[in-house]
Amino acid sequence: MQPYKFQHQEEFSDALKDLIVQIYKLSKNNNLKKDRCFQEELRRSALSFMVNITSGRESMSSAQFKDCITQVKASAVKLRAQLLISREFGYLSEGDLIDFKDKIHRAMASLEDFKKNLALSDDMDFT
Repeated sequence: MQPYKFQHQEEFSDALKDLIVQIYKLSKNNNLKKDRCFQEELRRSALSFMVNITSGRESMSSAQFKDCITQVKASAVKLRAQLLISREFGYLSEGDLIDFKDKIHRAMASLEDFKKNLALSDDMDFT
């Protein structure tokens, strides 16, 4: 097997952790705390980013990892939609919304680059 490392894996993981922490901070907003269902859904969406990418990386199969990338994209779309709703409900400022959307966009662009590199070989070692 050809060893292959996610070149920006550490940067990507740090960005995801930062995004999750910021989502949790947002979810502690006094107004959002009153909307418990929405608060929990927002948190779950943020966590699913990290869970999907981690489970894909641990699968040790590029085909399985590609499937997980698709799941991560779905998580990103869901999280962006929830952040837009958060803005409409007044839980999030316009500046914070732009910051969140930028972080999600950069993470997904990084992941897309990695997915393109996966097309080079279906027999890669993710250790």
